Amino acid sequence: RSDWPASGASSPRQMEAPRSTRGGSCPWRRLCLVALCLPLSFLGYLLQKSGLEQMVSPSAVLPEHLQEPASRPSVRDYLDVLGAACGDCLRSATSRVHRSVVAIGVAEAPPAFASYRVYYFNFAEQAAAALFHAGHSSIWWREEYFHVLPFADLALDVVVVNLAALAPASSGPTWSAILLHVLRTLRPSGFLVFAQLDQMVEPLWYALDAVPLAKILSRTRYANVFRRVDGMAPGLSACDSCGSDMYFSKAVNATCQPYTKQPFIPLDDPAFQEKVLQWKSLGEGRMRQITEQHLLETLPNGERAWTDRIKKQVPGWWKTNYISKTPVKPEWPATLTHLIMEGRVKRVLDAGAGGCTLEGMLEHQGYLRKLSPFMAFGAYDCSMLRICGERGMINFFFNWHNSLPFCRSCKFDVIFQAEGMHHDQPEHWHATLNNFDEHLACDGLMYLTDHECKEQEYHQVRSNKTGLMVRMCWRDAVSEWVKLKGYHVSGLAKMTVHKRCADGSAVSEGPHEKDENVSGHSSETSREKPEEVAGPLATAPQQQTPNSAQADVSSSADGGPGSASDTLGQASAGEQLDVLAASCGHCLRSATSHAHRSVLAIGVTEDVASAIFEAGQPSILWRREHFHILPFADLAIDIIVAGPATFSSGLAPQWSDLLPQILRILRPSGFLVFAQPADVSEQQWPAFDGIPLAKVLSKTRYANVFRRIDGMASGYPPCNECGTDMSFEKKTDATCQPYIKHPFVALDSKTFQEQILRSKNLAEGRMKHIVEEHLLEVLPNGALEWSDRIKAQVPEWWKSNYISKTPVKPEWPITFSQWIGTGKVKRVLDAGAGGCTLEAMLEHQGHASKLSPFMAFGAYDCSMLRICGERGTINFFWNWHNPLPFCKSCKFDVIFQAEGMHHDKGDDWHGTLNNFDQHLACNGVMYLTDHECQAKEYHLVRNNKTGKMIKMCWRDAVLEWAALKGYQVSGTLYMTVQKHCRL
Repeated sequence: RSDWPASGASSPRQMEAPRSTRGGSCPWRRLCLVALCLPLSFLGYLLQKSGLEQMVSPSAVLPEHLQEPASRPSVRDYLDVLGAACGDCLRSATSRVHRSVVAIGVAEAPPAFASYRVYYFNFAEQAAAALFHAGHSSIWWREEYFHVLPFADLALDVVVVNLAALAPASSGPTWSAILLHVLRTLRPSGFLVFAQLDQMVEPLWYALDAVPLAKILSRTRYANVFRRVDGMAPGLSACDSCGSDMYFSKAVNATCQPYTKQPFIPLDDPAFQEKVLQWKSLGEGRMRQITEQHLLETLPNGERAWTDRIKKQVPGWWKTNYISKTPVKPEWPATLTHLIMEGRVKRVLDAGAGGCTLEGMLEHQGYLRKLSPFMAFGAYDCSMLRICGERGMINFFFNWHNSLPFCRSCKFDVIFQAEGMHHDQPEHWHATLNNFDEHLACDGLMYLTDHECKEQEYHQVRSNKTGLMVRMCWRDAVSEWVKLKGYHVSGLAKMTVHKRCADGSAVSEGPHEKDENVSGHSSETSREKPEEVAGPLATAPQQQTPNSAQADVSSSADGGPGSASDTLGQASAGEQLDVLAASCGHCLRSATSHAHRSVLAIGVTEDVASAIFEAGQPSILWRREHFHILPFADLAIDIIVAGPATFSSGLAPQWSDLLPQILRILRPSGFLVFAQPADVSEQQWPAFDGIPLAKVLSKTRYANVFRRIDGMASGYPPCNECGTDMSFEKKTDATCQPYIKHPFVALDSKTFQEQILRSKNLAEGRMKHIVEEHLLEVLPNGALEWSDRIKAQVPEWWKSNYISKTPVKPEWPITFSQWIGTGKVKRVLDAGAGGCTLEAMLEHQGHASKLSPFMAFGAYDCSMLRICGERGTINFFWNWHNPLPFCKSCKFDVIFQAEGMHHDKGDDWHGTLNNFDQHLACNGVMYLTDHECQAKEYHLVRNNKTGKMIKMCWRDAVLEWAALKGYQVSGTLYMTVQKHCRL
């Protein structure tokens, strides 16, 4: 086939495609084709009835790149993508990485589409319904929209057109009405495929001669398959704007082409395909190989689209949400993920999907394949939809003020909408909700979240209840609409509407069981007490803490906060709080507050450390060489409990050495409690005399309980640096106090406690009410720590990862969460935890409570550990080049390390891995992930096998070490080491 144009083979695999079997086996194929040619009169009739008569002139000449070569091949191949025998023929004709397909007029799901992300686009409701109920993404496109396709320019990898579904053969639009839109939406290096119905319609495929935009197409070896060029076709001007928007008011300009500043990287480029195919799935690979330049400067003449503006205004947000290799949708609640895991949610609609970030996150987490279907619509402009196209995903324009483009029986279990409701005006509020409701299954959930209503988002509207004009924002309208419908709503900022169908309705179609909701109460109970039962996303009512009636917050205790006494040495005649006694119960909670969470209980000996760990509790064995220091950050622990008997045993550091460390790490409004063993008298409590740092303490009603003041003690200089780091070479300066720019918000403040207790549990409440000011400017004299630098350099990353109410750890594999859920993993160590984001995510998802224990160490500096303290969690400094501070028998099922291994040098690698291995259980997993090794991260080391000096990075060392140990390694960028113990 050397006489075919060069553009005819867009990938090496095209030449391997199987030929269509349609038409039987004819020994003289060319003769058969001639015998099937139509009379010219009938061809004219076809052209007239198909709407092409006005497009084709009798003297028209095909564009040069579409003309038959002078030496016409003797055989023409056709790609019958709808035929059962086609198999992977479409994949062979396109490339291994083409993914998104819009199938126009295709009423059944053929095998050829199995490996693609397909949206079926039909004009008959019956066909659209059959596909939807079979689990496919299916759009029913009604007659009023026949003039347009709702997709962005250059956004689709493959478009398949079934001509039989177009007029006059059916009630669909004419081919001429949508041809320009098909060409407009096709991605550079994408393919246009005409479904192979019969070779008699071949002339219709070639009626492209009078369409200037057809210059963007080139032939392939298949008569019905055309490939779009990689850039812009010569001789055609650039369009001034995108060819579609959500109002469908634009007419496509047939004399211009979508603008691309530079040719796209072809999907069928072998080098690009190799990069994509190294990942676990095609969806993951396309998402990780997004080309940013394809998304910017999408309009000519220097005009700026949404993507250009967002990258300039919030570059960090642009990076993490839209071009990140591991996209995150913080508005998506973990509860919905659980419902997907359990199989209770199967059909999800992302109403207002934007750049397809939710789909990207679900793809990365492995949940997308559990949904049938997942569909998405809505964006600000074409440039936003192009992000979806780059990710190999599909999103379409639609105005939710109109009935959604789905069949009437097509219902979703969850309809999710984030950050879009504030755009609506009052006259549209109920219409939008009704349009969502029309496609929400019985017992389904409508999840609506947005920022707090601003002044300009309130409007004067007439109340349906009173008839009076009142000020409302969209949230008020949702509450009103829900009452009219008899549904239930929970949440304020994040509103979850639970659809309840009338008695006698069909079998429940939503994520709930027919007669039982998530909390286990009957549906009758739910209707009687809606404030208690509100579907799967309802916030659990806060249970009253036992003994809370007797709780005595320390702000009103003797001395009060900030009134440090000069004579704290001996206990007064007040009560003793025996926190170690079985009879104490919840006395510690009563003595502190409902919001205090993290406790450090100090005591030493390996037997004790081992017993506590085996009982499922986080336990550290602190060895003698480190007695001079505590490995925690300044102001990071809510409560410290210490027993005097321990410090007189000779197995522990001296009390005088340890006390300044304890006072350094105690959080403002935190508590220091001396345990009350039965054999220790009041007079034996350690004295504070001669310790200036004790000025930060104040007395409480209990003789052995002291509260730290909310700010800094007067007359006492601030320390110039944090009191510890992972070198443990510092000795706490007892003559200064940790620096606090502003007094901390007191944990025992009534207002703060009320905010905390609105959440479903204490951990969630502390995580959602981080006070950012506590984490910044932690050093005096304007010195900057890690938190200050990160906020200044990547503010959106700082916000989404460290102060977000819904933290996400994208490096954490979803497989581990599934193992935790099934009980296969009980003990997890986060080696390099930083700001405790992993623990916070597991807490938010409900997995942390299933671990016993979860432990974490490692951070760049104290400011990073302070994030953990603000979240009410504990992280400590440790250098993993040294044996880890756990008992010898303390083993973890999973040791997780992310983004830290590249800091190690060649002579440290095996030592670090051995230290991890010492505390990894048999058949446990060590998970190591980091960026791709850079040139500076390669080091000359001696190869253990050959003895020669070679250049290696840490990943090579892991492979070498695992081979020596006889362990199994999988993955390259994400390395999983499974420990095999010898019998």
